[in-house]
Amino acid sequence: MIRREPNFLFLFAGMIVLIVTGPVVDTLFGRSAVIFAQVALTALLLGGILTLAESRVGFRVGVVLVAASVGSTALAYVRPSTPVTVVSFGVAWTFCLLSIVLCMRYVLTRGRVTPNHLVGVTCVYLLLGVLWGLMYAAIHVVDPTALRPADASQALDLDDCLYFSFVTLTSTGYGDILPTTRLVRTLAYLESVAGQLYAAILVATLVSRYVAPLPDAPERGGDS
Repeated sequence: MIRREPNFLFLFAGMIVLIVTGPVVDTLFGRSAVIFAQVALTALLLGGILTLAESRVGFRVGVVLVAASVGSTALAYVRPSTPVTVVSFGVAWTFCLLSIVLCMRYVLTRGRVTPNHLVGVTCVYLLLGVLWGLMYAAIHVVDPTALRPADASQALDLDDCLYFSFVTLTSTGYGDILPTTRLVRTLAYLESVAGQLYAAILVATLVSRYVAPLPDAPERGGDS
C-alpha cells in the first residue's frame, strides 16, 4: 500500500494566515485582534490537520487540539484569567510541537527531495517561530515584566510575542522589545542558535540535494 504524500501547502497557508491576519486586521480596522488571532490560530491548526491527515492518530489528536484551542480561547475571551489563557497557549504549543515532529519525520525519512520537502522544512522553520512565540506569550501572561517594550505604555499581546520570536529566530534583533528575566533571555538565545543551525545545516543540506543532478543511469550492455 502506497502512503499518500502530505501536502505541506495547507500547513504553509495556515502559517501565513496566523502570522499576517492579526496585525493586518488591527491596523486596518483598529479593533482588538483577539478574535482574529483565534481565527488565525484555528486556520493554522486546521492546516496542520489537512497536512498530517495521512496519520489517523495525528488527525484525531489534531481535531481534539483544535477543539480544545477554540474552546479555551473563547473561555479566556469571555472570562479572562491567567490559567485559562496559559492553557490556550499550551494547547496551540502542543499542536505546533506535534506538527514539527511529524513534518521532520517525513522530510528526513523520504528519499528523493521534492519541492514538497522544501515547503515542509519551511513550515518547520515558521513553526519554530510560533512555538517560541507561544512560550513568550505564556510567560508574559504569568509575568508581565518578562518582556519590556521600548514604549512603556504599550501592552504586549500574542502578535507582539510572535514578532519578538521571529526577529530573534532570524537574529534580526531590533531591540524594541527586551527580555528582562533570565528564563526569557535563555529562551531567546536558544531560539537564535536553533534558527541559525536549522538554516545552516538542515535547510542547506536539503536544498543542495534538491538541486544536485541525478546520477547517470548505467549503460546497458557492452560492446558486441
